[in-house]
Amino acid sequence: MKRLLAILMTLAMMLGLPAMGLAEEAGSENAAEEVALSTLIVDGTVVPYAEGEDIPEGGILVETPRYTVKGNDEAYRAALYVNDGVQNDLSVLEALGDASVDESALAGAAVAADNSDFIGVIVENGEYAIRDSEFTLTGNTANDTASLGAAVYAVGASVIRLDNVSVFTKGVRHASLVVDEDAQLYAAHSSFHTEDVAFADADNPAKSFVPWCLGVSGTSRAIDLLGNSHVSFFDSVLTSEKWGVLAFEDDAIESTNSVAINSTVALTGGLAVDLEAGPTEEQLAAFDFYTEDYKEDATITSDGYPGGYGTLVYADALSVFAGTTIYTPSYGAIISSMGGTVMFTGSDEESLRSIGDVLTASGSAYAGKNPDYEVYALDEVLAEANNAPRNTVLYSDRIGVMAYDNELAYMEETGFDTCKTIIVNDGTEFITGGASMVVKGFPANIFVDNASLVSGRNILLQVEDCDDPALTFDERVGGLAFTVDYTEPTAGNGDTRERTRSME
Repeated sequence: MKRLLAILMTLAMMLGLPAMGLAEEAGSENAAEEVALSTLIVDGTVVPYAEGEDIPEGGILVETPRYTVKGNDEAYRAALYVNDGVQNDLSVLEALGDASVDESALAGAAVAADNSDFIGVIVENGEYAIRDSEFTLTGNTANDTASLGAAVYAVGASVIRLDNVSVFTKGVRHASLVVDEDAQLYAAHSSFHTEDVAFADADNPAKSFVPWCLGVSGTSRAIDLLGNSHVSFFDSVLTSEKWGVLAFEDDAIESTNSVAINSTVALTGGLAVDLEAGPTEEQLAAFDFYTEDYKEDATITSDGYPGGYGTLVYADALSVFAGTTIYTPSYGAIISSMGGTVMFTGSDEESLRSIGDVLTASGSAYAGKNPDYEVYALDEVLAEANNAPRNTVLYSDRIGVMAYDNELAYMEETGFDTCKTIIVNDGTEFITGGASMVVKGFPANIFVDNASLVSGRNILLQVEDCDDPALTFDERVGGLAFTVDYTEPTAGNGDTRERTRSME
């Protein structure tokens, strides 16, 4: 039809005939086919819908125009879209439940979706607050960094405040929170949790699960930080069943940072500790905080064993834990490609205000590029009525912090700092079954002051060459790469499951 219209329009112009009617018809057809997005809500929950399907009794079908966010050509649909004010025509307001919505805040929302790409709230530009709201979102997505399926997506020149917000997401690559570009977000008295979903390798792209070479497994991480984002959490609970809690992506540039203050960060898959009560004396003595095999309906990509990290830092970014308790079966923190800094400190005012000075004194690459660093929303944190100084405590079945890299040539070419920085101070405790810290293949600045490191293997620092398995030289990328398929050896360990992974 489009082709026929184009031919007719061309003939009309050649003959000097008016073609306006034909052009409008073509334009309206494009709008119908490419712009309108349909959202079906049944009993208060967004559910999948295919064009032409019957609407169930009581169901509501809402159509919104297609729009782009951050230039991504995705089919964005959100219960609320804010871009220098609430965009009612681009929002599926019916999905907010019995909420109060105005130009400055959303309160009392209850957003539920069993749909792969539906987003709770997008704030692209401007200031906005979300209070006393719940988000329950399930479904498999293909790209969590594009925010599909997230409860909150903060991007661009946006400033967002979350207070008493509860988020639960479940599915492949289904993050609960995504913060990108220059967005600034402060979350207090809130919870963010992501649950894993097992699936067959043949039905999903390799990027849908954590790279096995990290020694962890899982199909979803809780919070993605990208671009030049700044995030502070206070009195909040940040959890993921597996994979990771805080994930800095490789396009997280030099100023990206997060601070978790008086909060809890945990991998919950197989966690044997009561988060309210803390570990028992027996668990502390055995350095054993997780149940070894906790899940029966698992596959290779999300096996039944606990695994994951508290934070993974890329590209000279900064991740700080102040007065925060961390539980992990694998790593409290990983510093990966192109440098990065992790810091474990107290939450008293002096410690929080001196973070920038400590970073500078440590020689951190982050401080070198951001000499005037201050904790984002610090004044709001200090004004919180229940703000009380605490020490940071890290419980890990395996390792406290691992810093590694295998991309020296790339970093020398791009100018990223090759050195990683680990700072542990102000009463922080590491209680780890394995080494307190592991450094592989690259130099690291390590500063420990007024802290306690307790290792079940009596190893405070393990230094070694990079031991990434299955590394080969790949001419396509001009450097080291993983082989397409790698089968983990099982002889002698009692594990008879096939564990061949594809990295392509």
